[in-house]
Amino acid sequence: MEFQKPFIFYFFLSLLVPIIIHLFRFRRHQKIKFSNTTLLKQLNSQYKSQKNIQRIVVLLNRLIILSLLIIAFALPLIKNKTNSNPPEKIGIYIDNSFSMNLTDENQKRLIDSAKENAHKIISNLSVNQKVMIITNEFSKKNQRWYSPNIAINMIDSITVSGFTKSIPTILNRYHQNINDQESNKLYLFSDFQKIDSKSIENISSNTEINIGILEGSTTPNISIDSCYFTTPLRKNGAMETLRITLTNHSNQDILTNIKLNVNNQQKSNYQLEVSKYSTIEEDLSFTNYIDKMNVSGSINIQ
Repeated sequence: MEFQKPFIFYFFLSLLVPIIIHLFRFRRHQKIKFSNTTLLKQLNSQYKSQKNIQRIVVLLNRLIILSLLIIAFALPLIKNKTNSNPPEKIGIYIDNSFSMNLTDENQKRLIDSAKENAHKIISNLSVNQKVMIITNEFSKKNQRWYSPNIAINMIDSITVSGFTKSIPTILNRYHQNINDQESNKLYLFSDFQKIDSKSIENISSNTEINIGILEGSTTPNISIDSCYFTTPLRKNGAMETLRITLTNHSNQDILTNIKLNVNNQQKSNYQLEVSKYSTIEEDLSFTNYIDKMNVSGSINIQ
């Protein structure tokens, strides 16, 4: 059993107060003169032992009540001892999607931070413990158990890729390679761009999950989702309209410049404001004076 506020136990010194009161009984006795005290002496001897027992019971009750109050304010915690032994198998998932190329406040890539955390975990393992390294590729080597030394080398070789996996998919793959009846531990290192609390509801009770959320620095990000002509045919000398779709992925409004180049010639230049987390469409117009069969163009945004 542990206590969240062990300093409360200093209040056990307050138990001395009822003990002092019991011993000294700060109560003045009033003297009354009687002509004959024979009957009083008989009563005193009869009830003296009974009174002493009552006083001791009252003292014990006071001490018990104060002790229970002190223990209650110390906030006791009972730890589960079923998993007191370290688990034999440790799973480590490192998200290596493109978003992990972002940098944090210290200009360190998120995937490098995930690798460092994984190194620290493995360095504290014993030689008898086994490690599984999981990435988004789901290759065969990600379904085997390795010694800590080999696992460190595997972590160093992880690179960013275009594969992405959801958290439920990661958990399902991990549980295909473990015995649910045995105690095990799983670490998840990712920026968790999208995660649902229901993702880990069906996890085994013998699996301890530790989540490491890696946050990148806030950078305004805007993208061109698509572009297309509003009419199907191109005519020389005609006015063309090229429609583009812009999305603002950041939490702030962005003022961006849009440039359209056709065959290395700038045809239009626009300035647009895109609200945070919104998508807009904009038409870029230009006159089509082209005498070539092959036409190349580009849309540039700031």
